[in-house]
This record gives sequence, C-alpha cells and structure tokens, in this order.
Amino acid sequence: MLRRPLRASSALATLRSLRSLRLLTTSARALSAPNARPANPFASPFSGPSSGGGSLSFGDAPSGPSRPKRDFGPYVPSGKHVANAEVVKDCYTESAATAARPMHVVEQFWKENEMTIRDGAGHEPGGVNVRKPVLSFDELQCIPHELQQTLRSTSFAAPTPIQGQTWPIVLSGRDLIGVAQTGSGKTLSYILPAIAHLRAQPAWRPGQSTQGGFGVAPSVLVVAPTRELVVQIATESLKYTTSCRITVVPVYGGTDKRTQMQNLRRGADFVIATPGRLNDLVQMNVLNLSRVTYLVMDEADRMLDMGFEPQIRQVVENLPPNRQTLLWSATWPKEVQALARDFIHPTEHVHVTVGSHELEANKDVHQVVEHVERSGKPMALQNHLTRILTAQPKAKVIIFVATKMTADMLHQGLAQGGYPVVTIHGDKSQEARDRNIDHFRHGRAQVLVATDVCARGLDVKDVHTVINYDVPNGPEDYVHRIGRTGRAGAKGEAVSFLTDEDASRADGLIKVIQSAGQEPEPWLVQMARDSRRGGGGGRGFGGGGGGRGFGGGGGGRGGYGGGGGGYGGGRGGGGGGYGGGRSGGGFGGGRSGGGGGRGGFGGGGGGDGGGRDADWGAGAPALVPACLSPLRASDRVRC
Repeated sequence: MLRRPLRASSALATLRSLRSLRLLTTSARALSAPNARPANPFASPFSGPSSGGGSLSFGDAPSGPSRPKRDFGPYVPSGKHVANAEVVKDCYTESAATAARPMHVVEQFWKENEMTIRDGAGHEPGGVNVRKPVLSFDELQCIPHELQQTLRSTSFAAPTPIQGQTWPIVLSGRDLIGVAQTGSGKTLSYILPAIAHLRAQPAWRPGQSTQGGFGVAPSVLVVAPTRELVVQIATESLKYTTSCRITVVPVYGGTDKRTQMQNLRRGADFVIATPGRLNDLVQMNVLNLSRVTYLVMDEADRMLDMGFEPQIRQVVENLPPNRQTLLWSATWPKEVQALARDFIHPTEHVHVTVGSHELEANKDVHQVVEHVERSGKPMALQNHLTRILTAQPKAKVIIFVATKMTADMLHQGLAQGGYPVVTIHGDKSQEARDRNIDHFRHGRAQVLVATDVCARGLDVKDVHTVINYDVPNGPEDYVHRIGRTGRAGAKGEAVSFLTDEDASRADGLIKVIQSAGQEPEPWLVQMARDSRRGGGGGRGFGGGGGGRGFGGGGGGRGGYGGGGGGYGGGRGGGGGGYGGGRSGGGFGGGRSGGGGGRGGFGGGGGGDGGGRDADWGAGAPALVPACLSPLRASDRVRC
C-alpha cells in the first residue's frame, strides 16, 4: 500500500513531537536513576568543560575539530520563571580592621568624598543596613586568593572611594544603585564582586557556562550602551579574571556574528554586551540567560538616551527573578529612576551617590571656554595643539566634533600639518575604530578626532586635554566628553570653542562649570543673559544663510570652506577657504592659504595643507608646528 508523503506542516509537527518526547524521556530516565540530580530539560548538547578560563577573544576562533551541529529544540524566550535553585549572594566577611573603624571616621570618609548613602527602606547610613567602607585591599578577606595577589600587583595603592564603599555592599548580596561620574573606578567596583559572586556559587566550576539551556549560559551579564564601552569593560575584566580561570566574552554590533558565536560556544562565564546584539544572540539560541545570577547595567542613562529601553526590558525579561542587580548611571533623571523601580529590589538595595544628583563635572578638569568665530575655529585649534604639544610633547588630545564630515576634514588637515592623528566616527568599521583607538591608547597617535560615538566608554590613560571643537547639544554630553580627561585622580583640561551661534548653550555650560567649583568668564555670563532675553544669539546654529555647503553663504568670511564655495566646494573655497582670509594661511599651510584651488580643502594648487597630494599635503610646504619633528612616512598613522 502506497502512503502519501507527509506535508511540510505535518512533518514539522512530527519533528516537534519527537523532540518533546526525547526531552521527557531523558528527564524520566534521569529522575529514575538513584542519587541522580534532577535533569535539566534545557541542558545543552555539550557537557564538556570550556577550553580554559581567563580568555578573551576578539578575533576569529582557532581552527580545530568541528563540533556536532547543535540541536537547541524549541525556543524558550523567557527565563523569569526559571529561578536558579541555589544562589549565594552574601559572600562578604567583614575584616577586623573594617569592623573596628569608628563611625566618625566613616562619616568623615563620606563627607570628604561627597557620598550620600541610603538603603532601600530609606534609612540614612550609620545603621546595620549599610556596610562600612574598606580603605585598603587587605580588608577584602572574602575574595579569592588569586585575585588578592592580582590587586597587590597593580599600581593602585588603595581602592577608589566608590570602590571602597560599594564593594562591601555588593559582596553582601544587596542590589545597588550607583550614581557617579565616569573616571571614578566604577568598572572594578562591579567586576571584583562579580568574580567573588561567581566563585561563591556552590556548583560553579570552570566550563560550567557551556552546560545549560538553549545556548551558552553565563552567570554574569554586563549590559553597556556602546561597542567601545563593551570592549573597555571586557579588557579591564580580563586583568582580574585570568588568574581565577573565568572566561570573558564581549558581544556587540558592527562585527560578524559568527566570530562572536564561536567565542561564546567555547564557554562564557562573563558576557559583556550591547543590548541589541545580546537580544539577537538570545533569539538565535546562542545565548541562554536563565542562569544569570549577577546583572550589571552600566551607564543606564546613556542607554536610555540612545533609545535602548525596549531592548533593555527584553533582556531583563529573559533573566531569572532571584538575581543580584546593579544599576550604574552618571545622572539620575526620571527615566532612570523608573528603570530602577522596575529592575531593582524595592527594599533590598542600597543607593550610593557620589556628589549631587544634579549634573556635575569632574572637579579635576580645568574648564576653559573660548569665544571664537566659526571661521576662527581652525586657527584656535592649531594654537592650542601647538601650546599643548610644545609644553608636553607626548601629551594626548581628544577633539570632539559634531559631524562625521567635520571629523574627516580635521583629520585631513591635521595629518597634512604633521600631527600624528587618528579618527573614529560612525562610518568607520569596528575594526578601524578599534585599531585607531589602540594607536591612540599606546601613543602611536597623539590626537584623536571623534564624534560623540565614543564620548562615553573611551578609557585612555593620560589624556591631557579634551577640545570641544563643536560644543555638544546638551550639558550631559558636555560632561561626558570632558570626563575623558582628569581620570583616576589625575588633572585634566577641557577647552570648548563657543561661537555666537552657540549662545543658547552658554547657560548650561555655566551651570556645569560652577558645579565643579570654577568661575565662568564674564563674557560667557553676559552671553547667557543675552540669550535668555532673546538677543545676541547670533543667527541660529549654523549661522548666516546656510546656503551652499557646510557653513557657506554668508556664514562669516570664509566659514568652513567659506564664501561662495561652501565646504571644499565650488571653484575656490572663497578667500582662503578653511582657516579663512588670505592671511590666515589655512590650517596646516599651503603657501599663502588663499586660492584653495579646484580641489577645495587639501587639494589643488595650494589650498589648505597644499599640494595636489591630498593625502599628506605634498607639493606645497606644510606648516608643521615647532614642537613636532617632521614625521617619516613609516611613522604616519593612517586612519
């Protein structure tokens, strides 16, 4: 008797039934075995250990024997009903030195560091609900021995104030809301307790992360807004996790998913992720979040600013309820408060604020606001770079701009002028951005031109100065830009170019400057007053008639690319082009600055940077600052 072939839908239904039957059979056999642990129906097909702890991989996975194809079964989207059976949250043992510390010393510590601390019930510090801070690494008796040795080998003599206060709180198993500016050492304030938390779990062992659920099941999850911040957190984590055989894997958008999937399948105890890519991997059954017991949301305010709230809520929907949650933010707006109410335990948490809930700048950053015309920005920039690099030839400078076009324009002019410069913005590939940040971090480039894509999360030591070539839209972005300098107790400088068209931003700048205990210039105060009265505000942001090209039309003699031609456009760039005027010389040279030629910026017979070779400004002699010796071709860092 001939049988009719099964329809596709019937075949699919049969396959699903077989999968369900197989899962039930496996569970029944496991339960019937003597002294057997209850089988996890969500167990991964791979039960072997990971390939060694303490690894962090950004590149392609090494070649090796191929694994069998994974069969994940039906997708289970939510982990909120999968409570972890055994979770040890309180792993803190207070040292004798900490316990004996008098409360007046603790209160003085809070006062000196401008800390405000409340527990979930609203109690002020001083009671049993708030732990005393630790003031030395030796007071941390509950962390693994290997981690103690790593801390002693670092260059830090003692914990930062935010670390000293939050470590005892988090190690005690409490949820945490932390409001602190960048550069305060908050990354280690949640990484160190995460290591202790993971090691304290009774069933944890190296490689466990490969053994549960549909996909790899990490125990620690850190969610951050940008790729740069994810890479920074992962790199910082690796310094402390390697000795403890803990595997860290960063996942973020803008790169090939397959490489990240291969890295995850080798095991991941810590996953550091951007929200979008994280949800993609969960939906693909590559990641399973039902075993996460320690969640960190870093720079929560920034994630909300970037529109990630739906993705964040989707992430948390996949997590079990009996987890420990830490929320870090530089500001405390209503949107972040609402997020905290939904995700933080209402009573079993502690709220730590460093400084005020109001937006504050780092007091270690000296802020300078300079009043310039739009056409005068290039020369003002050159003057500051010459000043900085003459005084400190190895200084690092970050220049923030508003647009990708301006970033590319400045990069070309600076490179032609002999500056070792790299650029990052949204049109750069992730590989190029990582490479350029690495050049800047290790001193192969001293000048970094960037859009706001990296205003947060860019952690480079010894940044001498931040220059706001274009003032950002709001005080929050301004604070986070200048927070790239003056980190970890070092002194820094921030210079901002303010034009008449930016007058509406003067009031916000004044408040931030005053919040850091500094006095704004009288002209800035007057500009803010005029702007509030509706006068003196220039002709709108962008100025003049807008018109032909960036800053064109009547936007001030020359503008960017100036006069009749606009940015690099037209047939001459009008009266000297970029840098303005025939006597300005342009930024980086040319013979006279005038006549910009048909090539506009950097091209034609002279122009800005001169010469027909727009790459390095060959042809006409470039204006190289006296503080920089001419760069050999091999020394030039291309972007």
